This record gives sequence, C-alpha cells and structure tokens, in this order.
Amino acid sequence: MRPALLATLAMLLLAGCEAAAPGGGETATPGPVTGPFVPVNAVAVQRLADPPPPDLPPRPPSRPIPGFRAVSDLPVTTLPLGADTASFGQARRLLRMGRLPAPDAVRPEEFLNAFAFAYPPASRAQPLMPFAAVMPAPWDASRRLLHIGIRALDPPRGERPPLNLTFLIDSSVSMFAADRLPIVLEGIRALLPSLGERDRLSIISYAAGTRTLLEQMRPDRSVFVEAALDEFRPGSGSAGPGGMEAAFTAAGRNLSAENLNRVILATDGDYALGAASTAALQAQITAQRARGIRLSAITVGLDAPADTTMRALAHAGGGVHGFAADGPGFLRLVNDDIARGRAIVAQAVRLEVEFNPFRVQEYRMIGFASRPLARADFEADREGAGEIPAGRAITAVFELAAPTTAFRPFADPRASERAILSSPGDGSDPGNDYARLRIRYTPPAGGESQLIRRAVTERDWRPTLAAASAESRFAASVAGFALMLRRAESIAWPYPAIADTAAAAIGENPDGQRPDFVALVRAAAALRP
Repeated sequence: MRPALLATLAMLLLAGCEAAAPGGGETATPGPVTGPFVPVNAVAVQRLADPPPPDLPPRPPSRPIPGFRAVSDLPVTTLPLGADTASFGQARRLLRMGRLPAPDAVRPEEFLNAFAFAYPPASRAQPLMPFAAVMPAPWDASRRLLHIGIRALDPPRGERPPLNLTFLIDSSVSMFAADRLPIVLEGIRALLPSLGERDRLSIISYAAGTRTLLEQMRPDRSVFVEAALDEFRPGSGSAGPGGMEAAFTAAGRNLSAENLNRVILATDGDYALGAASTAALQAQITAQRARGIRLSAITVGLDAPADTTMRALAHAGGGVHGFAADGPGFLRLVNDDIARGRAIVAQAVRLEVEFNPFRVQEYRMIGFASRPLARADFEADREGAGEIPAGRAITAVFELAAPTTAFRPFADPRASERAILSSPGDGSDPGNDYARLRIRYTPPAGGESQLIRRAVTERDWRPTLAAASAESRFAASVAGFALMLRRAESIAWPYPAIADTAAAAIGENPDGQRPDFVALVRAAAALRP
C-alpha cells in the first residue's frame, strides 16, 4: 500500500477516535434546521463562514429571486408615504363588472391605503406611532413578510371648521358618459345636506373654455346650487390651466386660516395641459398650497389614460388621488378629503428601512415602484410625500428572503460588531434585528424635521400566519392579492386561499370595508380559468 494512502487512512482513524472519545466536546457541524429560529453557537457561525475544503467543488452563489433586491447591494430603501387609493378603486370597479384589471395598473400601496387598520394609537408626545410585525409569507413559508404600519394621532374632537370648497370639473365631451360627469354631480348633490350655513361652495367648469358656475355660495341655498349643476354642457378640449387658475381665484375670495380651503379636481384624465408644462402647473399648485389652498384629484371613467399626471398634481397640492366608480364613491372620497383637512399631524413624511444583511439576504417592496426616493432625500426636508392626517393609518409591506442562516439569530455577541446597522440606543442587538425603521416628518406648522426610530426585533416575529394579528393577516391578504393581480414573479397564492385568509382576519374592521374585499377576491377567483 502506498505511504500516502496509509497516512491518509491513519489521519481519518485518529479523527474518528477523537470524535468518539469521552469529553471530546461538541462537534462543529450544524444540525438540520427544525424550526424558524435555532440558536447558532459561535463555533458554528465561524464554520459557516469558512470556505469549502479544496477537494470539494465550490458551492455556486445563490441566484437572486426575480423582483428582489440584494441587501448586500442596497441595504437601505427610502419610501415616500402618501394616502392615494385610485388604483384600488379602479380595480374594484372592474372586478365588479367581471373584468380583471391590467397588471400594470395595479399599485399595491394604493390597495393597502384603501383600508383602515387598528394599529396602536399615537400620543401627543409622539404623533406618529410605528408598528411592525414579521410573519411567514403565505405563498412561501421559506420567506417572511415585514408588515409596517404608522398610525397618526387621533383627530381632535369638536365642530368642523368652516369649509371653503371649490369643485373644478372637466366638462369635455368624453365626460358625458354615464360613469363620469353624472356620478360627479350625483356625489355633489349627496354632499349638500351635510354642509352648513358657514360653508361656501364654488363650482368651475372647464372644457373648450372656463366657466364659473357658482362662486362662494352658501350650500343651503339649494335653488342656486341646482341651477349651477344643471348648467353643465359638453364642450370640446380641456383647457386645464385656465380652469385651474379660475378655481384658485374662486377659492382665494374666501381664503382664511380658519377655513378648510380645498379644491377638488374631477376629471376622466383627459387633462390637456395646453401651453403650460406639467412642471409649471405643479409649481402653480404648490404655490397655492403655500397660501393655504390644497388640491386633491378624483378620476372617473374606466378607459381614462394613464393617471400619473393626476397623482402628480394631487401630491403637489398636498392632497390625494382617488378613483370614483359611482356617486356614493365620489361622496366618500370628498368626505375623506374634508376629514383629512381637519388636522394634519405630519407633512413631508418618508420612511427609511435598513435591513440587516446577517438576517435578510434579499427583499422586495410590495408597491411604491412609481415613487422612489434617493437615500439623500430622507434627510432633505423639502423632499418626501404628502401628509398624514389625524387618525390615519399608513401601511407598507416587504417580502424578505433569508441568507444561509435561515433567519436564525446569532448567538455570537460579536455579530453586532459586524452589523452595519447603526445602534438605536434602545438596548436591542443590531446584529440580530431584522431591520431598523426611521420615520422623518415635518410638523404641520413647519420647522425642523423630527425623527422616529424603531427596531424590528425578535419580539415582532410570529412563527405562523395564524399567530399573527388580524391586522397583519389582512395586510398580507391585500398585498398578496395585489401581487397576484400584477402577476408578480415568484408568487403563487390561489385566490380562494387569499379570500379565506382575509375572511378570517376581518377583526375590528375599522372602516367596514373588509367583507367587500373578500367578495372582490372571490370575484377574481371566478375570472381565472
């Protein structure tokens, strides 16, 4: 027998004897993972980092999951937070008609915004209260969902301030279809009984030209209001810039810091900018917002063109963009806008999430693809999204994929020294946390921006979906439904399973809309072959 082979056999025999000898210590080979979190001792952590023996083929690098971002490349992501709901409103209308929405028209963050969530309440000392939960992804148990919620301080009690409300209504020919101008007028008529003698109403019509049909009228003078609503006639073209100027002029005649000064643009999206550019129009709206007149946009009509302009105008005006499928839907959006204006808790709100590369390998934002922010924008007070009104809850969901440690926390205390996350000063271990949340906002009266921090820790983990709160399970259902409608990659969650999960997560049902969502998911299931 060759000497080299003899020497190799002797070494193997000696190693086996040492492993079997009493008091030889525990082996360094990690055992199989039997649960989501198995502590790893320091020796095992070291061995996981060791390269493979030279006589074994190297392990190929893991392939990125389609649609996910590698934490090693981009550990920090910054989101602007807003309250738009137009994408969900349009999808709901289509599903009720027996049609699936176009995948590109589905914006998951606007699906989540369409529902109220019962997050822990905020306080005067901290007007924005963050919430976080981590749970298995319903469509892939090897992944996690990070559910983030932000609850604003509840609105003050008392009488609503006087309302200075101006409707800027598109009266071009395309608006005279049954699902457009008629539902706008129906919604305005339904609004009138809730307005009082201190409120003032203006109505501007724009098409080939601009007409002021009503200016600073008491809403209880119904004869004059009805006469103005009856004056709508189909025109041609959409003289948007002139109409916008007329609307702000009418609102400015009763401008007061004591009033809620709102302009609501109602259109099917056929908004010709004329000689003005989108940037110039946004600048005009932003300047009026600085005066105290805010603008929101409500889109009607299923075949409206891409609505990026409407969203941009609403964001410039400090308002939101919604879609109305019928008169009651239009009324609900207007009432939400009025309620939103009563008390703004925070403005220029943005969320920064920094993931721990030792716990998370890859992630994807569920939504927000059309509204990215650079990391430098987080610190810039002039940047960010719109406002969070009193009592409002904003929701974001991330899907996480684990590294080779399978989401297990490190027992090695030196892991925190290797982590890139900044220490929050709250006693938690940055090496074992999933992520750090940072929320920056500007107070309603302006001034220096404020920062809120929260660590996503082991305390936020729920080992099964059933163990998660009703709010988290319902958020997972809404996010998963939006991903399925978008035909997102690497997700397969049958619609009946989504509906069952949502039905079991009705919970407190803060806004009464959750059963309707379950019905929509079941409608989508019936449309799939």
